[in-house]
Amino acid sequence: MHLKTLDRRAALRLRMARKGLFIAMACILGLLGLSGITARPAAAAPPSIAGYATNFDVPNGTDKECEGFEVDIEDVTDTQITYTWPGSPGYTNPYGSATPSNIVNTVFPDGHSGVRIKFVAAYAGGAWSAKTPIGTVNHFGVHITANPGVQHYTWLSDLGGSSVGSTGTLTEYGGTTQGNFYPIPSVPSIVPGIVSTPTGEGVQPVVVPAETTQPAEPRFPDAVWVNKYEAPSTNVVGVDQLLITDPEVQNAITNSQISSIAELFQPDPLTNGGAETEPADLMKPGDQSSVTVTETYRYTGPVDPIDNSVTCNEIVGDPNNCKNFVGTLIARQMQSTQLAPVTPRAPLNVAVHTGTALSGVGGNVTSGPLPGNANPANIDCGSHGGSCFTNVDNPTSATLTATPNAGYDFLDWSGACSGTAPVCVVTVTASKLVSATFVLHVSPTSLNPSKLPRRTAKTVTVTGSGFLAGATLSVSGTGVSVGAAVVSGTQIKATLTVSSTAALGPRDLSVTNLNGHSGSCSGCLTVYSPAISAVTPNTIGVGVAKRVITLDGSNFVSGAKVVVSGTEVKAKATFVSASQLQLAVAASSTATTGPRDVTVTNPDGGTTSCVGCLTVDPLPTLSSAAPGSLARGTTGLVAPSGTNFSPGATVGVQAPESPWARSPTSVRARSTCPWQSRPPP
Repeated sequence: MHLKTLDRRAALRLRMARKGLFIAMACILGLLGLSGITARPAAAAPPSIAGYATNFDVPNGTDKECEGFEVDIEDVTDTQITYTWPGSPGYTNPYGSATPSNIVNTVFPDGHSGVRIKFVAAYAGGAWSAKTPIGTVNHFGVHITANPGVQHYTWLSDLGGSSVGSTGTLTEYGGTTQGNFYPIPSVPSIVPGIVSTPTGEGVQPVVVPAETTQPAEPRFPDAVWVNKYEAPSTNVVGVDQLLITDPEVQNAITNSQISSIAELFQPDPLTNGGAETEPADLMKPGDQSSVTVTETYRYTGPVDPIDNSVTCNEIVGDPNNCKNFVGTLIARQMQSTQLAPVTPRAPLNVAVHTGTALSGVGGNVTSGPLPGNANPANIDCGSHGGSCFTNVDNPTSATLTATPNAGYDFLDWSGACSGTAPVCVVTVTASKLVSATFVLHVSPTSLNPSKLPRRTAKTVTVTGSGFLAGATLSVSGTGVSVGAAVVSGTQIKATLTVSSTAALGPRDLSVTNLNGHSGSCSGCLTVYSPAISAVTPNTIGVGVAKRVITLDGSNFVSGAKVVVSGTEVKAKATFVSASQLQLAVAASSTATTGPRDVTVTNPDGGTTSCVGCLTVDPLPTLSSAAPGSLARGTTGLVAPSGTNFSPGATVGVQAPESPWARSPTSVRARSTCPWQSRPPP
């Protein structure tokens, strides 16, 4: 075990002076027990560097949801940032790549110039499009074509919340973390008098010791344990292979050619204490790369309360032995020193969006086998939470296919692809980002009520799926106006107004979301009007208390009411079927005679009339009969004369003994006028 005090910047300068150095860093949570770790010597490093890549997993160890992440890199400019990682298999980035407006040159408080890079969610409608919950691990990455200086990174949070109470402003939150040399989390001040100790399980409050009256002394940074492995490779190992599961990295760990001991490091705040150098590359003829893996662990032992220096010892068997205080893994760095030119590679990143959010639920983007030495060998975003990537030879032509999942539709491409066709061919000559957007399938399936008459306004319910806030409803044809409001993703309430001249028959119903995506229901709405085809019988006499009349027609509805024009003629309707109503009609003794209109009105407002289809007839009158008398016991024809006789009228003869007889020597005849069928006018 070695205790070293190192100046961070001096060590940085020596480490980065290597040819073809690529670094991939993964901040990994977990508890690893270390034992039997042995020491290794330090040696000088070969000069120069061709580029630098850093990828890292970061848990949200603050006490709030965060809506963004910031990376500050010293000693580089924005033109040296070739791409920012939008996310990849197993490494979720809910914010996508940093936009050009979020890659800004700046001067940091220590006087060094550099670049500030922000991965942030979009803010609209009072809410953020994405967030990182407490304890969730996200992945961010940056590729640089120059030797970077010190790196800092921090979470960004809307302190008001992600939606309710949000302000639309992101604030650096949870403190900064050193991302270079050894990525040691700092101790951010979250509330006065309390600091957070990163444990991998969120923020753990620790009471800050009270200040003493002694003069303030410089405090040591937190100590860390470091373990290293190194092995040569006969292959040219690129940045896309610097993954813990890659065979080249596993080879470096399993067949390390350096003696690996855990070393305890704590930079001296006052002196440049012994800058660390890289181990000698144990290369042999035919080797093309040297792969180094550096693991950094937390020191969990005692420290001086004044200056934070470690107070453990190296006494074997002593409870205060430093080796008893190896904590959880902070980071695992993987780097490759190239001894041969690297085949030009370019990353192809694909993001799958559902609406505006990065998500894999809406669909999948795939490619066939990619030419050259692509790693992975093809694009398949289906199981990777919405983003995937590969590194391909430069140039490479990649054919991408967007396939929606059940209940979704492909909307369009953005980034290096465009248009709405599901297949896109992109030529990868540099870092390329392609986004595919899927949206819920808009599917109106039914309307209630589904039939509306002319001359009516009615609130209806549209049922279906895929409806979004602000969706609009439309009806095919003319004469139907619509006002709609979304109730939920499966229901819309709409007011439909049908004009008196709207064409009769079925109509198509369409729902269109604000993203332009729409769906239709064919023939879901029918514009109709009730109709009268016959009135049987079509007359009623003055003074008749009840006459049963049948209305034949179509589109009658139970509860329909019938009105006869004019006064003193009333009708009560009984629903028989959609094609027939039965009326009980009464005409007063003073009802005006002549033709009347009959109007039917359904409960939904649908109405129709037949003009002059019912006639009110006057009472018949009898003025004479010829012959005026007949002898007893004889039979003869008598022809009464008078007015208002109708076909089918009958004549009755009253006997003298009848109350109708007023004279013993005469008989009286009266006519009755039963209703007869007459076609409507």
